[in-house]
Amino acid sequence: MNERIRMLLLQALEQEGDIGNLEKAGYQYAEIAEEYSRLINEGLILLDSYSGVKVSKKGYQIMEEIKERLNRNGTWKIEPYVKYKTKKLGRFDIFIE
Repeated sequence: MNERIRMLLLQALEQEGDIGNLEKAGYQYAEIAEEYSRLINEGLILLDSYSGVKVSKKGYQIMEEIKERLNRNGTWKIEPYVKYKTKKLGRFDIFIE
């Protein structure tokens, strides 16, 4: 299960948006339809003849959990490239390459 497609699809349904963003992200219609049916089977979205498609309470909980995991895993740390690291020069030293 790809959490990214699940998150994007839940957000699109929550905001009553379209799946254009999923297509732009590189997902095919078959993948989107498959994930959509999984969300229905797991009870994360509800189909209602009066109000249409809605994200359930369980769906909102799953969406928040995925956000936390993606934010935690998305933390980047940029470190200097060791090859170009130099020792600290004095105030009046000149660096010549």
